[in-house]
Order: sequence, then C-alpha cells, then structure tokens
Amino acid sequence: MTRPLRQTPTLPPPLAVRRPVTITSHGQSRVDDYGWLRSPGYPEQISPEIIDYLTAENHYADQLLAPHQALRETILAEMKSRVVAEKFSVPYREGRYYYFNRYQRDSEHPAFYRLDYWASRDCSAGLSAQELAEAKPIFDADARAKLYPFYQLGDFAPSPDGRLLAVSEDRDGSEKHQVIVIDLASGSISELIGNVSGAIVWARDSRSIFVVGLDESQRPRFLTHLTLTGESRQLYEETDNRYHFSIAASASGRRLLASSSARESSEVQWLDLTNPDQGLHTVVPRREGHIYRLFEKGDDFLILTNDRHRNFRLCHTTIAASGEGHWREVIAPSDDHYLTDCVAMRGWFAVSLQHRGLTQIRVITAEGDHSVDFPDAAYSVGFGAMAADDLVALRLNYSSPIMPLTVYDYHPREDRLEVLKQDQIPGHDPQKYLVERLWVARDLVEIPVTLIRRKDRIDQPQPLLLYGYGAYGLGMEAGFREQRFSLIDRGIGFAIAHIRGGDELGWDWYLGGKLQNKVNSFDDFIAVAEALVAQGVTAVGRIVIMGGSAGGLLMGAVVNRAAQGLFGGVLALVPFVDVLNTMEDETLPLTPGEYLEWGNPTIKAEYDWIRAYSPYENLEARAYPPIYLSAGLYDPRVTYWEPAKYCARLRQVKQNDAVVLLRTQMAAGHQGATGRYSALAELAEEYLFVVLVLQQ
Repeated sequence: MTRPLRQTPTLPPPLAVRRPVTITSHGQSRVDDYGWLRSPGYPEQISPEIIDYLTAENHYADQLLAPHQALRETILAEMKSRVVAEKFSVPYREGRYYYFNRYQRDSEHPAFYRLDYWASRDCSAGLSAQELAEAKPIFDADARAKLYPFYQLGDFAPSPDGRLLAVSEDRDGSEKHQVIVIDLASGSISELIGNVSGAIVWARDSRSIFVVGLDESQRPRFLTHLTLTGESRQLYEETDNRYHFSIAASASGRRLLASSSARESSEVQWLDLTNPDQGLHTVVPRREGHIYRLFEKGDDFLILTNDRHRNFRLCHTTIAASGEGHWREVIAPSDDHYLTDCVAMRGWFAVSLQHRGLTQIRVITAEGDHSVDFPDAAYSVGFGAMAADDLVALRLNYSSPIMPLTVYDYHPREDRLEVLKQDQIPGHDPQKYLVERLWVARDLVEIPVTLIRRKDRIDQPQPLLLYGYGAYGLGMEAGFREQRFSLIDRGIGFAIAHIRGGDELGWDWYLGGKLQNKVNSFDDFIAVAEALVAQGVTAVGRIVIMGGSAGGLLMGAVVNRAAQGLFGGVLALVPFVDVLNTMEDETLPLTPGEYLEWGNPTIKAEYDWIRAYSPYENLEARAYPPIYLSAGLYDPRVTYWEPAKYCARLRQVKQNDAVVLLRTQMAAGHQGATGRYSALAELAEEYLFVVLVLQQ
C-alpha cells in the first residue's frame, strides 16, 4: 500500500528559522522559537520575510499533492455536479415588496431581486417561471465580487420607502466592512462609510442609517447615526472590552435593538427609529450572570432570560414598562428543555428549544400551543424570513444530514406543514444512507453523536471523518451538507461529536466545557472516537478528525492527549492553537472578550488552565499523524501566525515522517474563499487529504 503523506528527503518542507524569545509569566518561563511570525505591522503590513515563508509553505503543499491532482479534480467535479446551478430562494415580504435572491448557472455569488406585489397576489410560496424570467436584479453581488480580490456580502438593507438599498461589503477578508448606498431608480452607487461591523439599520424616514464603528483594535464599539450626505454623530460607545456590541432592526423595523453581550451577561437598549433624537432606552442594566434577549411583538416585548433558571424562561412585558418588575412569565424554565430563540407576530409567537440535543419548535396562539414534529433521528431547523405583521404561518428552514434544505410554512390553526421549496441535489438519493443518533457514556454524562453512513457499508468497520467544535455555547446541528457525500460514497463515514462546550444539551452542557472545565471538551471527543472503535463503526488509525477555529483548538489538544495511533490524520482549519500567547495579547480584537471563555492568563490559576492544554505549548517529542492546517492571511479571529507557528514547531519536535501541510489563503480571512465554486476548490483539497490519509 502506498504512503503518499510522508515527509521525504527528496521533497523537504520549508524550514522556519528559530529565533528563541523567553516569555515569563507568574514566575514561569517558556521559550517561543517562532514568535517572529507575528508581523508587528499586522494587519496593515506583513513583512516580506513572512510572506515568503507562507508562500513557500503553499508551494510545498502544491508539490506534495501534485501527484494526486487527478483525484483532487475528480472530487472537485463531483462537488460541482451536486451544486444546483440555477437556484433561487423563497421570496419574503418587506414593506410593499417581495425579495429573493438567485444564482445564475456559473455565478459565484447571488443576485438580489424584488417584485412589487402590494396590490397583487401573495407570492411568498413561490414564483412562476414567467415571474422569474421577468424579475430584474436590484443588486448583483457576483458583479461586485469581480471588482475585488476577496468579497463577502455583509448586510442587505432596503430603505423603508423602497427607493434606496444599503449594502455592507468585506473586500479583503478582514471583516472591516464598507457601506455603499444604491439609488434603485438610477442605479448610482455612493460609498458612505468604512471600518464598520457590517450591520445596517435604517431610520424610518429613509434619510439616515445606523452602523457600528470599529475601534483601532477592530472591536465593534461605536453606535453611529449617519445621514446620506455623510454627516454623523456618535450615539453610544461600548467601553467594556469584554462585551461585543451589535445592532439589528426589530421585526417591525420601527425600533433599533442594540445588544452588548459577554459570555454570561448582556444588556439590550432600544431606539425609536421614527424619532432617533429621543435616544437609547435600556431595558435592564447589565449585571454579571444575567443574559437576556429581546423580541418585539407589536407594541410589547418578549424576553428570553436566565434570571431564574440556567435554561431560560420566556416573559412578556410592555414597551412602556419594560423593567424586570413588569415581566410576566409566558413559558416557564425547565431542566428538561433549553429555550434558544423566539419569533413574535401580533397574533402569535413561536419559540425554539433544545431537548435531548435536538431543536423543537413550539407555536403559541390564542387557541393554544402547538409543537411542530420532525421524524428524523437528527436534523437542523430554524426560523426563516417573514414579514413583520400578522401572518397565518410560520416560516421554517429544515434539513437533515441526508435530506436537503426544505422551506416550510407551518399553519398552526391546522397543525400542518406546507412545503414551499426543497433543494433538488443532482444525483442525490437519500435512501442510500443511514442517519443514527448514538449516545456515548463518559463519567456521569452521555455525549450525543450523529453518524451518517451508506447503508451498504455498515456491516463492517469503516474509515471515518469525525467532526467536533465544542465552544462558545454553539451547538452543532445535524444539517445537510451535500459535499460530504464525496467521502461517504467512497465508504468513509461522517460523524459529529456533540461535545461539551456547545449547548446541545442545555446551558450546563456549555458550562461543562469552558474555563476550568475546558478539558471536558477534549476528553469527550476522545471518548467518542474510542467508543466508535469499540462499537465496530470504525477502527484505530482509521479516523481522520476535523475542526475549525475553536474546533481547531480541539484538534490540537486531542492529538496531544489521545493514545498514539488512535487518529490517522487531522484537518485543523484556521485553528486556534496558540491559545496562551493569544490570550496574553490584549491588542488582538477578540482577546478581552475571550477571557470569559478560556480564562484570563493574568490570573495565575487561569494561566495554569490554559498552559496545561494549549496545543502549541504542549507539542512534544513523539509521533504525530499527518496534519493539514489552513490559515487566512487577513483573518482577524484566528490570525495567520497561529497555524504557521504551530506548523513550524510541530515539524521541529515530531519524531516520525508524517507530513505537516500549511495552506494559507493569501487573499482571504477566517471563512476562506466565499464564492460557492471557489470555496469548493478549497474543500476538495481538504477532502483529498482525508482520502489520501485513509488509503495508507
């Protein structure tokens, strides 16, 4: 059997120069040989020496994978064949217009359309072929993307009077957005403001907008009211670096909702968009341990709050008297379910809640409560775009690991799901596959696992791609990803380990995988891998593990902690692997807010937590499996030097010939390429790595 992912003398990897620097914290010293890879002028300037090193790493990856180019092209062709070439969304109404987006056959990004149906028919359930043909775009993101080396659409915000369109654009991957305003009658485009977070909210008179400005460390901090002639005034500054500041329009568009959120506390303010001069109104001042979210329901508010229970309750109050003393409980909290979201109309409202790791939808009307049932063993469901006034149906976006996205309207008075649209994936037959929800016992908990395999391959152990994240209380729902089938159809199973650090089993599931409990995330993941081996699903050495960002930290930690040989390979995408050095660098955009997730290293006990698992700090002289690392040169979340330093140090200490690859996207950020086809080119290389590892 060939061993394609081995380091050989004939193709040596780039050698990063060692420039040791001693760092002392709390009386303890550590040596960082590769700290020089953090360019002091970042992000405005990156030294030529660093660019040369990253370019050499890309060239090395090209050379090593070149003999397998035909397989990569085959995988890419498979992926492209599953793309719905001409695709449009289900229309939603805003004001007097219906809006939808549409991909043309070869487009990377969608174009956005609208139709005036104020005095005509309801087209929310779909458009006729003639209507599609006659619709004219009001914004072509694909054309805009051709103007820049990188392009990511941020917000898409029509003005209340329908004359103008405001759009925010990330043009280099840094997540610093530029806002443009388009006159929809003339097509003229005005550059309005830059260095903002991306969210746009219109004043009701359509003469001004609200945006969030970034500070010198690229943190969203300033609420700015900006006229279309360029005059601006600052309405608010978030002064606590632990809090992330964001804005959104309320459901009716009559109010701006401004949220300051830390990991375990929040504060919401609102502003009347018909009279912005009245200023911001605070619902409840922030206090440690209290998280709440606000939802407009006509002239009232619904509030999700953890004031009496960690799994949240739902309360109702009037806008005129929104203080806690006026809150009336609508849905009581429970150990059995975890409330996560709400959508409210004048005549009814709906909530989503987590129960046993799956999302359930509950609709409350004047006539009573209704639960929307879904039959699949694992799935993903959430609220879709809807108009802000009285509706008779609830829009839902639903998929399962083997069933493509389906857009439903749920009619509560009839307890009926109406299918509006289901993506038709060319060549995909869901009957070929089996989805299972497994439970892995570890200590006193059970860890949910979603497993997808071909039905004709389940009678013997299979190679497996095991995915995990486990951070920030972000649960990994089991939705549809059509490109996974390039692996599954090759007999490679796909599994998601729903480990602690996410919120799949409630708020305690999150708390059990953060701060001093962070190692639970790592050990849960290892326990899942070992259990899948013990159950005959896969075998030792036949597992490739995959995670990105904070999931990349998971990858770096578990490959250090697991028994040697358990994992056959590692995909660590934009990985947060230099945790200790990053958390000691307060100049980085996310660091102060991250103290509440990982710990504050200025505190000795918390420094010790981080140092004990930080992947970069804990690399040691031993054998490692083949590892593929990715980075984005302009990534503000996980800076390029984290995977670069990790790659260099890993090559220095490892004691075997397993290859380590570092692929840096030189014109992208945290998300990599954003076009639907160019993103597949990156994914095809990652899947090529998986296939090559598992054929060894």
